[in-house]
Amino acid sequence: MKQLLKMKTLAPSTAGEASSKPEPSQYKGGGLYRFAASQRGVTLIEVLAALVLTTLVLGTLFYLVNQTHSSAAQVQTREVVLQQSRDIIQHMVRSARGTMQASQTSSEELWLHGDHDAYVHYTWDRASRQFSVEQRLADDQGQLGSLTSHVFSEHVANMQITVAANGRIELELTMDLPNNQQHTLSTVVYTNESL
Repeated sequence: MKQLLKMKTLAPSTAGEASSKPEPSQYKGGGLYRFAASQRGVTLIEVLAALVLTTLVLGTLFYLVNQTHSSAAQVQTREVVLQQSRDIIQHMVRSARGTMQASQTSSEELWLHGDHDAYVHYTWDRASRQFSVEQRLADDQGQLGSLTSHVFSEHVANMQITVAANGRIELELTMDLPNNQQHTLSTVVYTNESL
């Protein structure tokens, strides 16, 4: 009977039944078991290294997005200023080609006088860099309209207006652009009449 009991206790291990805890010798060199037993978690150095890398990546991305936004804003400002310069020249040419007489008291202003006391007065203020127009025009029946004024731009670096005796008006406009750049437009227009 003692022999029978001895066989029963040996039977599970000899029968090849798996025990609940794997033995290191069951794996090649015991590597998996040793690897799992040696893991203790993440160290403070590893956490700090991950934070530094994350900060570098996010900082680079933020810098690139900021540069792109800044460049887009400069391009938009440049286009607005260039459009303002075209608007100024077109308005002055259109007004001068009407039935008005040109005169000036300085090279920074232009007076255009028409029938029925109608006038258009362009001025450039050197201190504020504003170029503006003040006008009072008559309708087809000769009725004088209300006085209107408009500031074309606050980016005018220089405005040179020259009125010649034969009704010739020379216009030279210099605009301030972003990045300390300037853009110059010039044209010549003739009035139908001159003073």
